[in-house]
Amino acid sequence: MGFLSRRRLLRGAFWLWAIVSFLTASSLMVAHVYALPKPNAADRAVERAMNGLRSPADADRWLVVHVLYAQCRCSRRIVEHLATSERAAGVHEKVLLVGNNAELDSRLRDVTLRGLSIVKTTSAELRDRFHVQAAPLFLVIAPDGTVRYSGGYTDRKQGLDIRDTTIVRELLSNHAARELPVFGCAVSKELQRLLDPLSLRTTSVP
Repeated sequence: MGFLSRRRLLRGAFWLWAIVSFLTASSLMVAHVYALPKPNAADRAVERAMNGLRSPADADRWLVVHVLYAQCRCSRRIVEHLATSERAAGVHEKVLLVGNNAELDSRLRDVTLRGLSIVKTTSAELRDRFHVQAAPLFLVIAPDGTVRYSGGYTDRKQGLDIRDTTIVRELLSNHAARELPVFGCAVSKELQRLLDPLSLRTTSVP
C-alpha cells in the first residue's frame, strides 16, 4: 500500500471515529440537557386519562400525578423525594410507574405508607392513553377535572430544588404556577430511538 493510500485510510478512520464519538456524546447527554416533550394541559384526552385515575373517594379533591420510569435516575430521585419530603395537604397523590426496579421496592413501600398510590402502567399505555413519552413528569388536576399543571419538577437539569409541593400550594391558593421543563429520560420506544439512535443508554421497557 502506497503512502497516499495509507494517508487516505488514516484520514477516513479519523473522520469515522470523530463522527461516532460525536453521536455517542450526543446520545449520552441530550435527554438530560434539553427539555423533553410533555403533554399539553389543554388536551382533552390527557384530561380524561388523568381523571380516569381517580377513585370515587377522590372525585372532589385535587389530584397530583407523578409519572415515573423505574430505569430513570431522575425518576429515582423523585421517588426518594416523595418518600422523605413533607407532602402538601388537601390533595390525593398517585405515582404512575413504568417498569420495575428491585432497588426501588423498599422506597416505593415508604411512598405508599405516606398515602400515595402506585399505579403500574406500560410505556405503550403511557404514550397512547396518557400522551406521555418522558419522565419524570408532574401533573396537577383540579376537582373540576381540568389539568392545571403539566411539566417538570425543577427549573434546571438535576436541580436540587424539587418544586412539586410549592407548585401544589400555589395552585390551591388560586395562583398560577409556571410550568417547568421536563428533564429526565425518554420512556416511549419512539422517543428513545430518536434521542438515543445508538441504543447506548436506553433499556427495554414494558
